Order: sequence, then C-alpha cells, then structure tokens
Amino acid sequence: MPAVKKFMFDRVFEDYIPVEANVEATPEQAEHGDGAVEPDEIIPTFSQQELEEARKEGFLAGKEEGQNASLDSIERQVVATLGNMERDLTRLIDEQGRANEELSHLALSVGVSIARKMLPEMASKNALGEIERVIKNILPRIIDEPRLSVRINGRVEDEVKSRLEALATENGFEGKIAIRADQDLDISECRLQWSCGGAERNTAALWQEIEAVIGGNFEAELLTAPDENMATPEQPPEATDETTDPDGDPAPPTTVEP
Repeated sequence: MPAVKKFMFDRVFEDYIPVEANVEATPEQAEHGDGAVEPDEIIPTFSQQELEEARKEGFLAGKEEGQNASLDSIERQVVATLGNMERDLTRLIDEQGRANEELSHLALSVGVSIARKMLPEMASKNALGEIERVIKNILPRIIDEPRLSVRINGRVEDEVKSRLEALATENGFEGKIAIRADQDLDISECRLQWSCGGAERNTAALWQEIEAVIGGNFEAELLTAPDENMATPEQPPEATDETTDPDGDPAPPTTVEP
C-alpha cells in the first residue's frame, strides 16, 4: 500500500511563467543602496580600422606633444644663452672701456715724459729762433714806444744782439733797444718790457697750463714735476707770454702769436 503524504499546498497547477527581475530600485532602495540590481556591463567592440585610426591619432598626438616639449626646452636654452651672452658682452665692453682709458692715460704719460726728455735739447738748438719769434711778434705792436728792454740768457746774448737791429728795421721800430743778460731765464726764454707793459716767454708757466689741461680732461694727475737730474737750462721751445708793468703793476696781457 503506497505511503500517504501530507498535502503541503506547494504544487502549482498553472503553466510556469518566469518572473523578470526588477532592475530599477525604489527610491528608498536607491537611498539605502538595498535591493538595487546592477545592469549587465556592455563591452564595446571596435573594428580593426577604428583601432588603427585610434592608434594613428594617439601617435600623432604624442609626437606633437613631444615636439612642443622639445621646442619649449630649446627656447628656454636659447633665452638662457642669450641672457648669458648679454651679461658677458656688457662685462667685456666695460672692461675694454676701462682698458682703453688706462691705455690713453699711459700713452699720454709716456708722451709727456718723452717730451720732457727731448724738448730741452730741441729748445737749446732752436733757442735763438724762438726768441726772435717773440720779438718779431711784439715789435709791430709797440712801434711808437721809445724804448724796449730785452732780457735773455747770457749764452744767446751775442746772437740776439746781432739779429735785433735787422728785426727792428724789418718791423719799422725806431726806438732804443736795450739787451740785458739774465741767468735766471732759460736759454729759450726772454722777457720784454716797454713803458706801458711787457711780455715774456715762460716755459714753466707753459708746462703748468699743459698739466692743468690734461689733468682736467682726464680727471687725474698724470704729469709729474720734471726730474732735476734731467732738467737743463734748455726748456721746451713753447712758452706763454704775460705782460707786466715796469713798475710792478699788472698790465693787460699781451699774447705772442707763434
């Protein structure tokens, strides 16, 4: 006799219809994250042509980015190099300017030293000519003077006397000319005096003016006093001419043109 089972009401007599899962969660489930069913992930698919095009685009983009980075690096290096060159050029220009100035000072000092060594001998050889030049330039300006006093170094006294008469005649001077030896004067210097003034050829004053001009232009003391062992009575042939009154009062200066 078959066994008897208790009926549990678990048999379905209708056709079976599967129930689809509800993929949408209720607002409460979405808020609490309960009961939400995730959709199946859709995997994209690409054709071989699309993959090739994407690869080319990526390659070109990477190449362009690399070129831009390289250009930026080169540009930075160029800018840095130009900046360094500018600083170096500025420094070199400043150094060259200082070197040129020092060379100018040195050349001037050497030139003056050479002149101090050479001009005394030249002045000695041309002393008579320099004295004649001064007297010749003064005589036309004192035509009406009755007397002219000439002081010179004794070593050229005879030569000057022999030339004065001819100079006076050439320039129309009819006054009396008195020549006196003055050993305080260098061989190329002379001192002339007349009734209302005078003129002199002064080598020391000329050197003072030269030193003042050079020192003013270069803002430095470039010249030194001549060496006593080197100096001789013969001084440079150039000199200044100043006028003095015979009584000791200053008179308007008389310039002797070369």
